[in-house]
Amino acid sequence: MENRLAKVLLVEDNPLDVRLLKEALVDSKTADFDLVHVDRLEHALKRLGDGGIDLVLLDLSLPDSQGLATATKVREAFPNVPLVVLTGLDDEFMAVRALQEGAQDYVAKGQISNGLLVRSLRYAYERSRILTELEQRRLEIQAREENFRNVITTNLDAIVIVDQRGIVRFVNPAGEALFNRRADEFVNKPFGYPVPPGEVTEIEINQGCARPSVAEMRAVEIDWEGEEAYLASLRDVTEQKRIQERLRETSQLVAVGELAAGVAHELNNPLTAVLGFAQLVMKRELPDGVAQDVEKIYSEAPRAAKIVHNLLSFARRHEPEKRCVNIRDILDLTLNLRAYDLNVNNIEVKTHYDPELPSLMADEHQLVQVFLNIVTNAEQAMRDIAGGGALTVEARKVGDKVQVSFADDGPGIPAEYLSRVFDPFFTTKEVGKGTGLGLSMCYGMVRAHDGEIWAESVEGEGSIIYIELPVTECIAEKSEPMEYKPPHVKGKRILVIDDEFLITDLLSKALPKTGYAVDVTGDGEEAWHAIVKRPYDCIVMDLKMPGINGRQLYKRVESWDKSVAKKVVFITGDTLSPDTKEFLEATGNYWVGKPFTLDEMDRRIRACMTKRE
Repeated sequence: MENRLAKVLLVEDNPLDVRLLKEALVDSKTADFDLVHVDRLEHALKRLGDGGIDLVLLDLSLPDSQGLATATKVREAFPNVPLVVLTGLDDEFMAVRALQEGAQDYVAKGQISNGLLVRSLRYAYERSRILTELEQRRLEIQAREENFRNVITTNLDAIVIVDQRGIVRFVNPAGEALFNRRADEFVNKPFGYPVPPGEVTEIEINQGCARPSVAEMRAVEIDWEGEEAYLASLRDVTEQKRIQERLRETSQLVAVGELAAGVAHELNNPLTAVLGFAQLVMKRELPDGVAQDVEKIYSEAPRAAKIVHNLLSFARRHEPEKRCVNIRDILDLTLNLRAYDLNVNNIEVKTHYDPELPSLMADEHQLVQVFLNIVTNAEQAMRDIAGGGALTVEARKVGDKVQVSFADDGPGIPAEYLSRVFDPFFTTKEVGKGTGLGLSMCYGMVRAHDGEIWAESVEGEGSIIYIELPVTECIAEKSEPMEYKPPHVKGKRILVIDDEFLITDLLSKALPKTGYAVDVTGDGEEAWHAIVKRPYDCIVMDLKMPGINGRQLYKRVESWDKSVAKKVVFITGDTLSPDTKEFLEATGNYWVGKPFTLDEMDRRIRACMTKRE
């Protein structure tokens, strides 16, 4: 641009957008624009008539003009003033139409950054000036071409001149960088892409990398060395596309997370009933065969509970709950969980563990989930391609880290996919056979442990997944002091509040067997009236209920009598929710998470009464 401040007319009626645009220009160290602001098309046309405006930054939606007509009116009245349109993220089609009508560029409001805005204004100004000079100095071919070469050579956009036969006649340094080819490898060779003048198109450029770059191309007809040709201006929009893709993936992940949380909550109540009623039945005199069957129900229910917990872990993205763990034990547990499937699918498992493996501070359940996912992926790959294979699991100390590796002799990962295997929703499996979430979740869990995870593979020769976790001081868990159990619970009165009948039915049958007198209700308002009418030794209260929920009821009780509020033991199905954890920590009361066993509930009730005594 010229060595002066270019006067930019900003036509925008939204004060917030005006402020953001001004800040973007003021904050940029390379900005060389003087901003003039109006908020109506009428005012804009008048200001343009006064002269001195170098460039217009125009919102297409104004109080006195809407849509493409806004840009058309400005172009018709002042065709020589370069125009950059402002548009919403969801209105790109209208912006492209404006480009076809003569606008120089467009900027999506939701993607405004200092560099992007300044560059768009700068390029719009330069392109407009170039085209104007080409038109005005048609007879001054030699002088124009020299100036033209200087401008496009230093342009940050890639510039490629293509003749009528599709042969490259000129490429600037930015073009050499974009295509990863020297000028002597480019010039006098076929361009390889159609160059439609007056249109905005996208092309993929393979630079020898796994993922091609994406460039946005605008082309105009020009004269080059006395012949008709096309000037193609290309801007690398790979990162912009990647950001848009991430936004779409994020919205999908949010939806899946909400679904997972909903499913988990719906499963918690019936799982609590399965555990509790199975425990009640096990205390009866039963035939041997029936007793064993009931024990299986009781022992398998926690597996389902762990699936629910994992669903909530995925939905809530909580920090790992770290404790002192042994990696060898976790690996053995993982392989034992998959032992049957590995055996029937003809997968031979080999393990090599460093005998001096240190203990780590880690979330055991998350590491099991990570290892299970990797083992399952390797198993499926070897089974589907070769009907079997070998899986080698190693763990060793490398410097101040523990490195775990899973090596299979399956089909391997194609080079073009290797950098994407941990991306959300990326999968090479057939439709219906993979969600693309497994390794993405593994990546997130490993990173939450301040670790690293990566893949190495040679197609046709198998794959290796590496995980490195930092060795930190292993703090052994402090054993909780033995809870004092009141010698006599007979006559202690308990109020159970839960809108789920299965829960109140279970506790109304189980707690009296211990000696408690139990009242139950599924309504918060009814519970409030019961609390104020008679004293209770403990109040078991669900957090989520229709009408008056557990939080509201607790706050009402606390305002009425703080000593009664201390008698509350909460039940919750989502202990991973930051909001729930914050509330529970603020109260200082005991709580039990769904699904729970009767023993867990009894311990919490006894602990609550003991604490107060």
